[in-house]
Amino acid sequence: MAEGILNPELYAVLCDMYNGDVEVVNEGSAGEVTYTKSGLKYYAHVTGGGQEFKVNCPSCGDTRHRLYISYLAVSDIKYKGKFVKTYHLMHCHNESCMTNELLNKLRKRIKNPPKISISSKRKNDRIEVRLPTPNYLINSPKAHKGPVAYMKSRGFDIDELAEVYKVRTCERIPNNERLGQMVLFPSYEGEKLTFWQARMCYDAPKEYRLPKYYFPKGTQKSEILYNRYHAITERMVVITEGVLDAIRIGKQGVAIFGKHPSVSQTRIMSRVFKRKLGVLMLDPDAEKEAEKWFNKYKGDAIFGKGLYLCRLEDRDPAEHTHEEIWQKITKCIEEGSK
Repeated sequence: MAEGILNPELYAVLCDMYNGDVEVVNEGSAGEVTYTKSGLKYYAHVTGGGQEFKVNCPSCGDTRHRLYISYLAVSDIKYKGKFVKTYHLMHCHNESCMTNELLNKLRKRIKNPPKISISSKRKNDRIEVRLPTPNYLINSPKAHKGPVAYMKSRGFDIDELAEVYKVRTCERIPNNERLGQMVLFPSYEGEKLTFWQARMCYDAPKEYRLPKYYFPKGTQKSEILYNRYHAITERMVVITEGVLDAIRIGKQGVAIFGKHPSVSQTRIMSRVFKRKLGVLMLDPDAEKEAEKWFNKYKGDAIFGKGLYLCRLEDRDPAEHTHEEIWQKITKCIEEGSK
């Protein structure tokens, strides 16, 4: 068995179900749990990372170990002496997969849930977000050369990245020695750092099985809209999948980190963009998800001035030039596909 396993019963069952093909993330790190109350009942929310097990998701045909299972899954979590329902125990990078079925299977196989260590925080406590160090603005003389060269090769203006989006470079993400230089995309609310995404800008050896993107510990991507504080000042908002897609569009671009907006993201958009015109422009491989979400919220359900669906046939938004992508957006609106 791998070292530092906090929930050996769950790890053993997963190894049996997936023929030993289970990866461990954050070895030995206890997760953080917050408690909320609704009526007379308390609920637990896994909010602070902790050890996770990665397997190939059986729902979406994943082959890159993108289904994350918290070591807290199927464990006994009590609050004020009573068992409480726990959320955020599993998530697939695809974010559209149903994980309750797998969770129920695990519960049936683990008859005596183990007692595991967790660190608790009050509901109103917020984890402070910090950028990995050392880091430098991407147009700084000290900026790491690899990320600078990568962003230039993608056709991005280095000065614009630094001045408008505060993009930085860093040497590596803490506690992962396999990673090298990365591009950092921070997000601020006023002067306060609220979130960041780090992107690998080189091809790592395949045997490392390293993800391309990294986030602060405990991040719930389904509750984040990258670049919303720029977009909120514009009359139009363009919803994209990734950060580079949003930046390619400009201040109007908003990234959702998935193939369709989550329930939380949809709720936020309906609140902050209700007086704006919306355009849904996801990657070509997310066409089905885009169509489904668009048909559910088209009209003025979310965006008061209407929602348009802009289809891309062969390339992601970031793979177009700024001029090309805006030609497609303008044509979409003129043709009235809403």
